[in-house]
Parts: sequence; structure tokens; C-alpha cells
Amino acid sequence: MSIMQKIRYASDYKEQWLRVFLYGGMRSGKTTSAASFPAPFFIGAPNENGIQTLRGLEVPYFVPGESDILKVMGEMNELLSELHADVTRLGVAKDGGAQWRAKWGSTIIWDSVSHYADAVVNNLTTVEDPRTKVLTRVDTSQQTWGKLRTHLTNIRDVLFRLPCHVVITALDDQTTDEKGNVTWHGPRIQGAAGELIPSSCELVGFCDSIPPSSYVIYFQKFGKAEAGTRLTTMQPGMLRVGKDP
Repeated sequence: MSIMQKIRYASDYKEQWLRVFLYGGMRSGKTTSAASFPAPFFIGAPNENGIQTLRGLEVPYFVPGESDILKVMGEMNELLSELHADVTRLGVAKDGGAQWRAKWGSTIIWDSVSHYADAVVNNLTTVEDPRTKVLTRVDTSQQTWGKLRTHLTNIRDVLFRLPCHVVITALDDQTTDEKGNVTWHGPRIQGAAGELIPSSCELVGFCDSIPPSSYVIYFQKFGKAEAGTRLTTMQPGMLRVGKDP
């Protein structure tokens, strides 16, 4: 197919699979909200145990590096290879991904990318002596941050090409000025990927808890929170409130 044949018109674009980014503080309902998407499959972080939130539910999940945190990157790459290879093996081009979703689910959830990124940095800065098997830590370097960015954005790129919804969750973070005023509030993802990942999603939602047991997701800017949507069919003021996220 030539380049000219690949040119299309935005008027013909049909929205199908959502790319959603949810972030907020601890216990703000991120994981439970993500689990409310249809037929979820969770990818967890080995240093966070967020799957505890889902205990008792029939939700499949995989935690790369669960038994050996130094294998977190390798096991994540193995999972991504399986997800991607099944696009061809299960004939997504023929049935629109029905067989693929029957196997993997209708929503892939990359849960707690903040903790996952910490595990990757730990992986990249831990060295094992081949003779003694003793582990030592080395300082982070520019090369470490470059490898982290490449790894995280590669995960995003593979997930976004799958025939399903994708939901990514993260903790929030903020910066303040010398007077204590909040100057920025957004997701906590280390390095350059902190802006690249949420900016490539159609929906960015800020999760918050309302005592004693209610939750809200803002899909519009809330204070300094960089929540928002690029869906023209969705009113920017839409939000979700309930006893359960």
C-alpha cells in the first residue's frame, strides 16, 4: 500500500477502543474503577500488591517479576510478545478481535505504573556478582532514565495496538511553591514517560475519595489536576460518583 493510499479523513474515524488513564492518591478507587471495565485482564506491579483489591473476583491477572523482581522487565516483555503474537495467531484481521478478546478479555489494565516504574529502576540499578551472587546497587544515570522511558513507552505502544480497551492507573503527585501553593498536580511516573503516557490517552481521569465511603472520578480539570478528555461526544463536566468506584 502506498503512502497516498494510507491518507484518510478524520470524518471517517470511528471511535472504538478507549485508552484511559486514571490517577489519584492511595485508596482513591483507581484499581476498583478499572475493574469495572468489561472483561478486565490485569497486569500488576510486583512491589505493590494491588491485586488484593480484587480478591474474590473472577478477574485474571499477571504480575511480572512476582517471584523475582529482577525479572520484571523480562517477564513483562514475554507477556507483551504473547499479547501481540495472538493478534496474528487468532486472526484479528478476520473477526475484528473476537477470538483474541475471548482469550485475553475486553480490557487490558496496566495497574499502578508508578510502582511498576520503581520496580524497573530497581531492576536497572541492581547488579549481581556472578561469583558470590551478592546483589549491589548502583546509582541511577541518564542511561537508566533512558532505558526506563523506552521500556514504559514500548509497553504503552504494544497495548494500544491491541483490539481492546486499555486502562492505565498511577499514583498522583504535586509540586508546590515556597508559600506552599500547589503549582502542579498530575500523575507520578518517573522520567519523560510521565507526560508521554497520559497525554496519549483519550480520557485522563483524576480519582478522589469522599469520606466516609464515596468516590469520584473527574474527567475535567479539577484544581491543578490535569484531567481531561479529547472525546468530542463527552461533555467535559461528566464525572462519576458512587459508594463503589
